[in-house]
Amino acid sequence: MATIELREVTVRLGDTVVLDDIDLFVGDGEFVVITGPSGSGKTTILRTVAGFVKPDSGSVRFDGDGWMACAGDCDDHDP
Repeated sequence: MATIELREVTVRLGDTVVLDDIDLFVGDGEFVVITGPSGSGKTTILRTVAGFVKPDSGSVRFDGDGWMACAGDCDDHDP
């Protein structure tokens, strides 16, 4: 198992902000359900965690070790 952390993640598709400054922490062994209406960003969160979408700002990391994805220069973020 692993921890997953999204910090201040924003994703834009064109002019539309799909995720706006999202923070999420899923601890080792936890199960999480993401619910919401159509178009609320559920799939975009999953695609960002999977690495299919790069955040426009913020970061995604696993097990607290390094950055899986981040906007700009990853060295600018606190570990």
